[in-house]
Amino acid sequence: MIPTDDFTDPAWDILIDLFKTEMLGSLVGTTSACLAAHGPHTTALRYVSQLKDEGMIERHKPAHDGRLN
Repeated sequence: MIPTDDFTDPAWDILIDLFKTEMLGSLVGTTSACLAAHGPHTTALRYVSQLKDEGMIERHKPAHDGRLN
């Protein structure tokens, strides 16, 4: 069962954007997901992390990304 707290505006906006983009056969970068939240970047990142921790989304590091974990 999905906790109802996940459907506050930023989380819902992120999930809709991820679903829509996946249906088009594309992947979404973290920055794009945060932009979909229509709010502060830090708030969006917190929601992305929460959605990941709850198993609702997956995050993958691109092979070409040279940043440290």
